Amino acid sequence: LPQHIRLLITHKRRAHSKWQRTRYPSDRQHYEQLAHELRSELSSFRSDTYNSYIISLSTHDRSLWDSTKRLLRSHPTPSPLRHPDNSLARSDEDKAQLFANHLRSIFQPSLNHTLFIHTKCKNILTPRLPLILPLSPFTPSEVTYAIQHLPRKKSPGYDLITGEILRHLPRRAILFLTYLYNAILRTTYLSPPVETRSYQNDPET
Repeated sequence: LPQHIRLLITHKRRAHSKWQRTRYPSDRQHYEQLAHELRSELSSFRSDTYNSYIISLSTHDRSLWDSTKRLLRSHPTPSPLRHPDNSLARSDEDKAQLFANHLRSIFQPSLNHTLFIHTKCKNILTPRLPLILPLSPFTPSEVTYAIQHLPRKKSPGYDLITGEILRHLPRRAILFLTYLYNAILRTTYLSPPVETRSYQNDPET
């Protein structure tokens, strides 16, 4: 907005506030005079702005075509709400009930989808063994090779067995480890790690 219109709006607001406080007829007359002047200035400003916009339209930059297209665009009117028997829903209660019935008919559980989800979850929770060729069993030489290439500075596990201890295992222990690893491949079962607990002596016992 131009500066003189903004200044006129400020004066009108101040005059209205003063009239609300005093309720003097003179203050009301001054407020109505400023309000009438503001309406006249705004009407003149809108008219000048629209005339400037019309003059600026041209066929070279498609502004005339865009304005014509926007003015001639048809705005679709919303269709009236109808009951299943094709009667009009006139009252607010009928419209609300019609919407409620429509939403109730849409938001329902899909039996086919629910059955598919249950079947998929069941297949995931009870997986079958994969149909692949069996792995080749371990040999004692492979177990010995893996032990010899263990890192020497690696800290031991909960059993306190280091790589240096494994390097001094006898032949019989190597064969037992080989049999154990092959049993894991054959049964596809790996036992969980052993839980370790620290026990303290009770001084009262």
